[in-house]
Amino acid sequence: VHNRLLVTQGMLAEYPLWVQVRIRLERWWLKSLSHLVARYVVQTPSMATALRTIVGDAAQIMVSPCVPQECMIPPTFDVTQKLYDFVYVASGEAHKNHRRLLDAWVLLRERGLTPSLALTVDPARDPELSAYIAQVVRESGIACVNLGAIARDEVMALYRAAKAMVYPSWTESFGMPLLEAAAVGLPTLAPELDYVRDVVVPVEVFDPHSALSIARAVERFLGRGEQPVAVMSGTEFVAAVTA
Repeated sequence: VHNRLLVTQGMLAEYPLWVQVRIRLERWWLKSLSHLVARYVVQTPSMATALRTIVGDAAQIMVSPCVPQECMIPPTFDVTQKLYDFVYVASGEAHKNHRRLLDAWVLLRERGLTPSLALTVDPARDPELSAYIAQVVRESGIACVNLGAIARDEVMALYRAAKAMVYPSWTESFGMPLLEAAAVGLPTLAPELDYVRDVVVPVEVFDPHSALSIARAVERFLGRGEQPVAVMSGTEFVAAVTA
């Protein structure tokens, strides 16, 4: 089982109606035929936990993470040659959360920071999102480039050209780019979610549903974290609001 949307309730509001219908049918199919399954195989502990909520505690579930050998390349690249501050290797599905990531980059610009960001959204597969990215870049002036769909060797070169991975997806079954980034020693900023901790230890975490939280994580990584608000006493508050 390699699709967390099938084993996690909700999470469909941002998808087109036909996708919501398909996923709900597939969830029903998975649950209704569970009595015919001898063993389920998943890749992470959190997927096993989520699957048990669908198929029951009695089901036999095997956790067996596996990736192609070429994904686990050693960290031998030159860390001094960087083209981008951040990279996000992901397709354009709703749960990949590109729109909120762009909102965070707009916030960063408003707060005086303009880190560069490279995306990999395929214009042929996701024309609406690709057009939205171009519109936001044009109107806000953020330092973001969409490289489109790129081959695997180009993906690995992109990791080498970045200072860090930012990964705002709010659900994954495995998160292969997280493993690839870790394999080459690329720092990762990611949500504080189970799927992330299953495979990597992020250097900064954030709430994927909050553009401000993402922006603050980026600021911390760049060495410019903000201080929390100064809390007043009751006397100081009255004096402030009545001045």
